[in-house]
Amino acid sequence: MKKLALILSAVLLLAQAALAAENENSAPSGDITAAADAVIAAGSALATDTWTCPECGTTGLDNAFCSECGAARPQENPSGFEGNGFSTPEEAVSAYVEAMNAGDVNAMAATFAIETYVDHLDARASMERMRSFVMLNYSSVPVIGPLSRSILIEQRRNEITKPIYNSYLFYATAGTDYESIGSGSTEPLPDEDSVASLLSVLEAAQPESWVGHINITKVCTPDDPLVSSYIPDASMIEQAASNMQKQLDVCGGDEYAELIAVLDVNGTLGAQFMECIRYGDKWYNWHAHGLIPNLLGLDYTTNGLVVGIPSID
Repeated sequence: MKKLALILSAVLLLAQAALAAENENSAPSGDITAAADAVIAAGSALATDTWTCPECGTTGLDNAFCSECGAARPQENPSGFEGNGFSTPEEAVSAYVEAMNAGDVNAMAATFAIETYVDHLDARASMERMRSFVMLNYSSVPVIGPLSRSILIEQRRNEITKPIYNSYLFYATAGTDYESIGSGSTEPLPDEDSVASLLSVLEAAQPESWVGHINITKVCTPDDPLVSSYIPDASMIEQAASNMQKQLDVCGGDEYAELIAVLDVNGTLGAQFMECIRYGDKWYNWHAHGLIPNLLGLDYTTNGLVVGIPSID
């Protein structure tokens, strides 16, 4: 894209030089020659911008499609949502926590499979698993063109960012008279005093003070004693894992992993639970609140984030 921009810029310079020469009723000037040379150089640079086909491995390609198998040239983050993926699930979880520590929700969301997730969804498998069609379950809607794909990508991203908002409110109101808000309840505000009271709580929201003070002490799996000792029946994990495999079939993933990032949040023990998913050789985050938080009975509005809760202490 940068090289294409060079060509466009050079063409603009050429047009401007030509217009100036025409206005002066003169022969082509050195400015035109220089601009033309810039166009040629930029075009040569673009021609050397080759790629390797991810499907068949053919190298040195310079067209939009592979000359051997016909696969389309991969786009670099076409919608600006999904990142490049990670080599390991541990890297994916760590990147999410690092983005949280920076207070960057876009970067947090970019650690998840978004476009890749939508492109691998199997609508038939989703319907067969659910044996019903629910409007909110976008995984049962097939991608049939650019419109449906764009819509499902937006649904997927909302599925990631809405729980982050829920978690923010959960901890913003925790320990106050308004903590029911964090669990999704409606809070009546009958007068100006009640409005002022709630505003004072939200303006002192704890999560904002955590930014820059969230550190990972280790990343572990559910069999770590820190977690496993609080799950009443180990067979529950095996039973739930069977259901997770069915979900994996729906979204076309190759493998999934359950991980827990143990945190120091401004001096308080915490944890971020995460389900990760692998597509090919790339790992992404899948769901923040999944199997293990459910088994531990954590409120779904925490989005798998635990801060100062005795159950992990």
